[in-house]
Amino acid sequence: MTNGKRNGFSTAVKELETLCKNWVEKPPLVVEAAVVTIVNGVQGALIREIFDNIGFRVASAYSVTPSQLKPPHWINARNTGVLIGAKMGIKCVMKKVRGKEDSQTRMIAGFGAGVLFSLVCGDPPAVVITSGVIVALVEEGYFKVKEKLTART
Repeated sequence: MTNGKRNGFSTAVKELETLCKNWVEKPPLVVEAAVVTIVNGVQGALIREIFDNIGFRVASAYSVTPSQLKPPHWINARNTGVLIGAKMGIKCVMKKVRGKEDSQTRMIAGFGAGVLFSLVCGDPPAVVITSGVIVALVEEGYFKVKEKLTART
Protein backbone atom coordinates (compact mmCIF):
# COMPACT_ATOMS: atom_id res chain seq x y z
CA MET A 1 0.00 0.00 0.00
CA THR A 2 1.45 3.37 -0.96
CA ASN A 3 1.64 6.28 1.40
CA GLY A 4 -1.12 8.19 -0.48
CA LYS A 5 -3.54 5.26 -0.25
CA ARG A 6 -2.73 4.85 3.43
CA ASN A 7 -3.48 8.53 4.13
CA GLY A 8 -6.74 8.34 2.18
CA PHE A 9 -7.78 5.22 4.07
CA SER A 10 -6.91 6.67 7.48
CA THR A 11 -8.77 9.88 6.57
CA ALA A 12 -11.86 7.84 5.64
CA VAL A 13 -11.60 5.90 8.90
CA LYS A 14 -11.29 9.13 10.89
CA GLU A 15 -14.31 10.61 9.11
CA LEU A 16 -16.33 7.48 9.83
CA GLU A 17 -15.20 7.58 13.45
CA THR A 18 -16.25 11.24 13.72
CA LEU A 19 -19.65 10.49 12.18
CA CYS A 20 -20.21 7.60 14.60
CA LYS A 21 -19.07 9.66 17.58
CA ASN A 22 -21.42 12.53 16.65
CA TRP A 23 -24.30 10.11 16.15
CA VAL A 24 -23.73 8.52 19.56
CA GLU A 25 -23.45 11.92 21.26
CA LYS A 26 -26.57 13.27 19.54
CA PRO A 27 -28.73 10.33 18.43
CA PRO A 28 -32.02 10.86 16.57
CA LEU A 29 -34.98 11.42 18.90
CA VAL A 30 -36.63 8.12 17.96
CA VAL A 31 -33.50 6.13 18.79
CA GLU A 32 -32.90 7.98 22.04
CA ALA A 33 -36.52 7.56 23.15
CA ALA A 34 -36.48 3.85 22.29
CA VAL A 35 -33.24 3.24 24.17
CA VAL A 36 -34.38 5.23 27.22
CA THR A 37 -37.74 3.42 27.28
CA ILE A 38 -36.27 -0.06 26.91
CA VAL A 39 -33.41 0.42 29.37
CA ASN A 40 -35.61 1.96 32.06
CA GLY A 41 -38.40 -0.56 31.50
CA VAL A 42 -36.04 -3.52 31.85
CA GLN A 43 -34.37 -1.92 34.87
CA GLY A 44 -37.74 -1.30 36.55
CA ALA A 45 -38.90 -4.85 35.89
CA LEU A 46 -35.67 -6.35 37.23
CA ILE A 47 -35.73 -4.24 40.37
CA ARG A 48 -39.36 -5.17 41.02
CA GLU A 49 -38.62 -8.87 40.48
CA ILE A 50 -35.64 -8.74 42.84
CA PHE A 51 -37.58 -6.98 45.59
CA ASP A 52 -40.59 -9.27 45.18
CA ASN A 53 -38.38 -12.33 45.52
CA ILE A 54 -36.50 -10.93 48.52
CA GLY A 55 -39.78 -10.00 50.20
CA PHE A 56 -41.27 -13.42 49.53
CA ARG A 57 -38.21 -15.23 50.90
CA VAL A 58 -38.06 -13.10 54.05
CA ALA A 59 -41.80 -13.34 54.65
CA SER A 60 -41.84 -17.10 54.12
CA ALA A 61 -38.88 -17.55 56.47
CA TYR A 62 -40.58 -15.70 59.34
CA SER A 63 -44.26 -16.28 58.62
CA VAL A 64 -46.37 -18.39 60.90
CA THR A 65 -48.56 -19.54 58.02
CA PRO A 66 -46.44 -19.80 54.87
CA SER A 67 -49.34 -21.40 52.99
CA GLN A 68 -51.01 -17.97 52.79
CA LEU A 69 -48.06 -16.47 50.93
CA LYS A 70 -48.13 -16.47 47.16
CA PRO A 71 -44.82 -16.44 45.33
CA PRO A 72 -44.18 -13.26 43.34
CA HIS A 73 -45.45 -13.29 39.80
CA TRP A 74 -43.65 -11.91 36.74
CA ILE A 75 -46.73 -9.81 35.90
CA ASN A 76 -45.86 -7.41 38.72
CA ALA A 77 -42.40 -6.95 37.23
CA ARG A 78 -43.87 -6.44 33.75
CA ASN A 79 -46.32 -3.81 34.99
CA THR A 80 -43.60 -1.93 36.85
CA GLY A 81 -41.37 -2.09 33.79
CA VAL A 82 -44.16 -0.63 31.63
CA LEU A 83 -44.82 2.15 34.14
CA ILE A 84 -41.19 3.21 34.51
CA GLY A 85 -40.22 2.67 30.88
CA ALA A 86 -43.19 4.60 29.53
CA LYS A 87 -42.68 7.46 31.97
CA MET A 88 -39.00 7.84 31.14
CA GLY A 89 -39.56 7.46 27.39
CA ILE A 90 -42.32 10.07 27.26
CA LYS A 91 -40.30 12.39 29.50
CA CYS A 92 -37.29 12.01 27.18
CA VAL A 93 -39.37 12.95 24.12
CA MET A 94 -41.05 15.87 25.89
CA LYS A 95 -37.71 17.24 27.10
CA LYS A 96 -36.32 17.13 23.55
CA VAL A 97 -39.44 18.65 21.98
CA ARG A 98 -40.01 21.38 24.58
CA GLY A 99 -36.34 21.95 25.39
CA LYS A 100 -36.85 21.83 29.14
CA GLU A 101 -38.07 19.65 31.96
CA ASP A 102 -40.83 21.32 33.87
CA SER A 103 -44.02 20.34 35.63
CA GLN A 104 -45.95 20.12 32.35
CA THR A 105 -43.40 17.67 30.95
CA ARG A 106 -43.60 15.56 34.10
CA MET A 107 -47.40 15.57 34.18
CA ILE A 108 -47.66 14.51 30.53
CA ALA A 109 -45.15 11.72 31.11
CA GLY A 110 -46.97 10.65 34.27
CA PHE A 111 -50.35 10.64 32.56
CA GLY A 112 -49.07 8.61 29.62
CA ALA A 113 -47.32 6.14 31.91
CA GLY A 114 -50.39 5.76 34.11
CA VAL A 115 -52.62 5.13 31.10
CA LEU A 116 -50.24 2.53 29.64
CA PHE A 117 -49.84 0.85 33.03
CA SER A 118 -53.59 0.61 33.44
CA LEU A 119 -54.08 -0.70 29.89
CA VAL A 120 -51.47 -3.41 30.46
CA CYS A 121 -53.28 -4.38 33.66
CA GLY A 122 -56.51 -4.78 31.68
CA ASP A 123 -58.48 -2.10 33.50
CA PRO A 124 -61.74 -0.63 32.12
CA PRO A 125 -61.63 2.80 30.38
CA ALA A 126 -62.75 4.83 33.41
CA VAL A 127 -59.97 3.34 35.51
CA VAL A 128 -57.45 3.92 32.70
CA ILE A 129 -58.10 7.68 32.71
CA THR A 130 -58.15 7.80 36.51
CA SER A 131 -54.81 5.99 36.69
CA GLY A 132 -53.32 8.46 34.24
CA VAL A 133 -54.51 11.42 36.29
CA ILE A 134 -53.28 9.92 39.58
CA VAL A 135 -49.81 9.14 38.24
CA ALA A 136 -49.65 12.62 36.65
CA LEU A 137 -50.49 14.25 40.00
CA VAL A 138 -47.94 12.09 41.84
CA GLU A 139 -45.29 13.07 39.28
CA GLU A 140 -46.19 16.74 39.68
CA GLY A 141 -46.01 16.47 43.46
CA TYR A 142 -42.66 14.71 43.30
CA PHE A 143 -41.34 17.36 40.89
CA LYS A 144 -42.47 20.24 43.14
CA VAL A 145 -40.94 18.67 46.26
CA LYS A 146 -37.70 18.01 44.41
CA GLU A 147 -37.74 21.59 43.11
CA LYS A 148 -38.18 23.00 46.64
CA LEU A 149 -35.45 20.79 48.10
CA THR A 150 -32.93 21.70 45.41
CA ALA A 151 -33.77 25.41 45.80
CA ARG A 152 -32.80 25.25 49.49
CA THR A 153 -29.28 24.03 48.83
